[in-house]
Amino acid sequence: MRNKIPILGILILASALFQHDVCFSDDFKMPAFKLKDVDGNMVSSSDFAGKVLLLNFWATWCGPCKKEIPDLIKLRDSYKDRGFEVVSIAISSGTPEKVRQFAKQWKMNYPILMGNYKVARDYGGISSVPTTFVIDSKGNIKGVFIGPRSYKTFEKVISPILPEAKKPQKKN
Repeated sequence: MRNKIPILGILILASALFQHDVCFSDDFKMPAFKLKDVDGNMVSSSDFAGKVLLLNFWATWCGPCKKEIPDLIKLRDSYKDRGFEVVSIAISSGTPEKVRQFAKQWKMNYPILMGNYKVARDYGGISSVPTTFVIDSKGNIKGVFIGPRSYKTFEKVISPILPEAKKPQKKN
């Protein structure tokens, strides 16, 4: 895993330089993390095992991050019943209380974790926000997006990797 982190960093840098989204096969596993949420509870990446994740690195002071929030809320609302979760990691955003107040004001309905240098480094060196990773239910990174993206852009990557929706049983 260690030798893949520099490669992940290079791909993320290339994505930023050329304004391209990067999509992966099953070669890159999501780095594990343990972070506190805005309420001080410890949250681990293993808490989301088996779910499709949209892992969003962001900051309270970031205009493009703010632009993306309504679409992230809508994505979670649309797909939470199909094994999908949005998880945000606040970077350089002040105290947990400040981030909690921001989240309340913006009506963010998904887990908000307090980032640190280690998690930013483990994810290839986050140098720009927002940076978003789409991760399948097996923990494979399927896409990296640097800069804000729309609901439809994320949906194109998320939809194919979500479990099939359960169809209602027909009554005879």
